[in-house]
Amino acid sequence: MKTLRSNLIRSITLGLLSATAAVPTAFALTPAETTGVLYMKQEEKMARDLYQALAVRWDNAMFRRIANAEQRHMDAVDGLITRNQLTDTTPAEAGRFSIPELQKLHDDLLAQGITSLEQALRVGVTVEETDLADLKEALGVTQDAMIQRVLGNLTRASTHHLDMFSAAVGGASTDTLCPGGGVGGKGACSGNPANCDRQSGNCVAGASANASGTCPKDGSRSKSPGQADCTMKGAAGQSATAEPVRRGRR
Repeated sequence: MKTLRSNLIRSITLGLLSATAAVPTAFALTPAETTGVLYMKQEEKMARDLYQALAVRWDNAMFRRIANAEQRHMDAVDGLITRNQLTDTTPAEAGRFSIPELQKLHDDLLAQGITSLEQALRVGVTVEETDLADLKEALGVTQDAMIQRVLGNLTRASTHHLDMFSAAVGGASTDTLCPGGGVGGKGACSGNPANCDRQSGNCVAGASANASGTCPKDGSRSKSPGQADCTMKGAAGQSATAEPVRRGRR
């Protein structure tokens, strides 16, 4: 009898343990952590939606690439939402948000970005600067290791995006940007759009360039991205200055 009772208790205990293991564990987040995670989901969506719209408006490769990166950022935050069993109110429709301040920011920045390619690039700077400030705030209120890791990765990626947009805006101040954004997405060709190869998005030989790639002495440009940022000093055959490309993690 004692053995039967022991086996029964053991069976009940194992059953309870199995039932408990089958139920996903919800991590207890503070209200500030919860707000931060849900806010970042919609802020990353705002960036993605803006960049997708601007990529179509200006047929610009850099906006398309960064929009794809923002989708990956949204997926990473979705992982936090699922892990912590949070209720996500993010609308699926592009350009729509349940947070009024993000809706207004999106609408204002879209109106700015469709006026010119230079203004679109400045929108990119604003988005990434805003994103970095909000990421810093969200990181400041959490002790959760997983949230810290995800938001830390987003911070490094946004820093890289900010560098890219800032460099492109610098070239846009005096040069005509290639429709394709140039190699690495940061191309700028002096003079007029005729200096752009519209198929590749690169500057033609002898034109000023500010894009990822190298500038050989004959004035042409290498099409190998990620080597250097360079600016031709005038006609073909003259010297070029270069600085290393800063790369962010993905």
